[in-house]
Amino acid sequence: MKKKPSQCEIILKFMQTHKNGITGKQAYKAAHSMNLAQRIYDLRKQGHHIVDDYVVVTNDFGEKYRVKQYRLVR
Repeated sequence: MKKKPSQCEIILKFMQTHKNGITGKQAYKAAHSMNLAQRIYDLRKQGHHIVDDYVVVTNDFGEKYRVKQYRLVR
């Protein structure tokens, strides 16, 4: 039986393939992770260099708001 990848592994792979990084909504869709900040903390402890910044996104109602976006530095 094949081992299911962890949330950290899925999030890391997402960041490796998406140069703009990952937001909480994307993490939930990709890895069913409700706590992206904790997964980023875990990845940083593993030695990955991850930077974060706020980006403006638009919700389904057309309203703009800021969310944290995490990006892997190669």
